Amino acid sequence: MATNKILYTEGSGLNVASHSFDEDGITKHTERIAFGTGVATLPDTAQVSEIATATTNPADPIDCTGKGFICIKSNFSANNVEVPIKLQFFDSADVLIGESNQIDILNTTLADDVRYLGTFTEIFNRSGFAGMKIRNLTIPTNSGNVSFYVYFI
Repeated sequence: MATNKILYTEGSGLNVASHSFDEDGITKHTERIAFGTGVATLPDTAQVSEIATATTNPADPIDCTGKGFICIKSNFSANNVEVPIKLQFFDSADVLIGESNQIDILNTTLADDVRYLGTFTEIFNRSGFAGMKIRNLTIPTNSGNVSFYVYFI
């Protein structure tokens, strides 16, 4: 299915919350995001799992096409582990566009089952990035490891 044009017909039984505007002589619709509606769903497994080195992961960019907000949950192997990261952003042809400023993922000391929660990161994808990778700038402290769960709103 082409992603550059999705047909929407009013009265067809499909309910989409949208804003409308006129452009090029036709009415166009852009989808509204309903904040706070509980639509966030954490993936079952981490896209970047138990990394203990300074490296960039995953091998292929995480698909963020059409996603307004990129949310990143992190967790650590122990309560004294931290790691600085940068996020790399890619276009639709998997070409690297750029890299974020350093984000320090700190340990909250709160346990999540057998792992410890790191600080939460949320990115507003207003630039329309198609893909993302996470680059650990250093080895996680105290011989620990870190995992990242990426989900979208």
